[in-house]
This record gives sequence, structure tokens and C-alpha cells, in this order.
Amino acid sequence: MRNLIKKILKEEFDDFGWTKEIDPFEPGSEFENDDICFDSDDDCMVNINKDSIIFKMSYDEWSEKVDTDDDNRYYVQPVLDYGRNYDGGDDYYEFDFDEFNYSGYQINEKHKEGLQQILNLVGSEKSIEDIIDDDVMNSIEDELKYPPLKSLFDNLRSDYLSTLGHQVQKNRWISLSNYIWDLLDGTGVEWKTGWRDGLTITIPKEKLLEDNFKDLTQLLKKVSSVISDGYWSDSFYEEWDTSGTEEDINYYFNKFIEDSMELLEEEGVLDKYQEFNELIDRLGFKSLNQGSYYGGYTEKFYKLTPDRNMWLIKDINYDEKMVDLFLFEGSNIFNPPLKKFRVSYNKISAYINNYMLDL
Repeated sequence: MRNLIKKILKEEFDDFGWTKEIDPFEPGSEFENDDICFDSDDDCMVNINKDSIIFKMSYDEWSEKVDTDDDNRYYVQPVLDYGRNYDGGDDYYEFDFDEFNYSGYQINEKHKEGLQQILNLVGSEKSIEDIIDDDVMNSIEDELKYPPLKSLFDNLRSDYLSTLGHQVQKNRWISLSNYIWDLLDGTGVEWKTGWRDGLTITIPKEKLLEDNFKDLTQLLKKVSSVISDGYWSDSFYEEWDTSGTEEDINYYFNKFIEDSMELLEEEGVLDKYQEFNELIDRLGFKSLNQGSYYGGYTEKFYKLTPDRNMWLIKDINYDEKMVDLFLFEGSNIFNPPLKKFRVSYNKISAYINNYMLDL
């Protein structure tokens, strides 16, 4: 094949004199003879002309020929398809609930003053500065006591994590896409890409004369190695840039503070919740953290028995003063309960004190 190509070049293309200085024209393992054309306008996979060698193929064909693994394909393909400043579309990173604990470093003095005022009004002795310094912003939820306030807090946390998840991921994609294109632009090779048209890789004769390669397959792999051999997952997730979230985060904290203050200042609106809280405090129940692995937002309260079983109160109807009361063996509330009752507030104590009876 090498001799055939050289013969064609010598006999038919006088302008291909530069090809005498290199020996690149065997197809190698990834190309067939029919993939190669010379100074042609046809859509052949490898076009050798007087100024360059042009590879043209789909992204899948390219990734298979240069042995890009699946992990790298996930990051490289959209960056090649959409170019610089690719923002990931609507890509989203789901941050763990605990990430909200660090949100205190993104709020301003006005927010701190508002949060401290809310804590004071619900009778908490906690300092917002201590909460921020200790990275325990989620602990504000337990201090709020009343379901309407906790629901507002849960909305704040969800909105914060959603904004963070979208913006950090967007910034990661932009950073990665620009970095990859900086690498490509520095290779001396022209890359034209698009999700409709695939890849066109043009290697000028000056670049070809600089590099040593034995065949067209090796040439493609060599010019592609700058991106095909990377470990893009590591660098992608090392990026941590929250810029762009400031306006939304400011809005969400302002809304939480304003809505909470409105609730606290409205006369009588929290009385029924305060009545229930005073009851379960007397009975020795404690709040089950709403953000724990026990489930999403819902009011739950627990009390351990002397033999280490657990009572659980949930599905509270504050208007009718009724609750669901469960008794679990041990403290795993995902197991079937030993007992389950729907009882009024004034019967909770009797059921707890007589739980060994077959009621």
C-alpha cells in the first residue's frame, strides 16, 4: 500500500513534494484503503492533499479509533460538539443535604441579623455566628420548633442546594470546555466540530514534517492524545466555583427571613403548634431531624423506652389534635411497628405508660 500511494503521489500530484520528506501513508490498523482519497472534495475519511492531511469522521468513529474510554467520552464529546464555553445544558449535580451546613459563608450581615432575630423570637439561645463557625446551618431547623417555620426553612435549603447544584456544574463544564479547547488550539492542528457534522481534523504539512509517525492510524492517535488520554473526571470534579449563585442565594435567604418574621408577628397563628410542643416536651419526646436519612420533610418525634424500644409520633393533625403513635422494636423505624394507634393528644400519655398491655 505504501508503494502504491507513493506512486500515485509521484505520478499525478506535482505539488505533493513535501510527502517525499516523510513516510506516513500506510493506513495502519484503523483505516482501510477505501477510506483514503487524494486532493478530493469527496467525504472520504482521510483526504491527503498538497497542504495537509484531513481526517473527517463522526465522534463515535473517532473515539473508537483513538481508544477513548467511556468515562472520557462522557466529558469530551459534548465539549467537542458544542465548543468553547459549553455550560452543560441543564446538567445538575445533586449535593448532599449536609452541604447546606456550609451555606453560612455565603450570606451577608443583614441575613445574619435576620436569622438571629428569628432564633430569639422562637426562644432559642443559639448564636447564628456560632452556627456558622461550627458549620451546622442545618441545626437551625430544630431551633425553629414550629412546622410552618420548619417548612419555610426546608424550602430555603432545597432552593439553595438546587441553585448550587446547577451553577457549580455549569461552571465545571465551562472551565473544562475552555481548558480542552485551549489544549486543542495549542496543538497546531485545526479541529472543526459540531454535533451535526462530526469531527474534521486538519493537520497542516508544517505539523506533519515536525512529527514522526509510521502510518495514518498513528498520526490520528498522536494528534488526538492531548484529549483522548486525559482523565477528565478527576479534573472536572476538582473544580469548585460557586460564582453566579450570589443573586439567587441572596433572594432565598431574604424570602425565608421575611416570611418567617411575618409568621412570628401574626398573632395566634403559632399557638396550636406551641401547645403540641409543650405536650411532647412534658412527655419526653424529641424531634427527629427532618433532614436525616429517616425521610423527607415531615414532623416526627421519638421517645426511647427503658428496654430500648422506641415510640414515634407522626402525621400530626394540629387542628383536630390527633396523632399517629407507633411502637417499634429497637430504634429502626423502617421495620414494621409492634403497635400502631391513632390517638388524641390527651391519650398519648396513657398509651405510652401502658404499652406492655395488649391494648
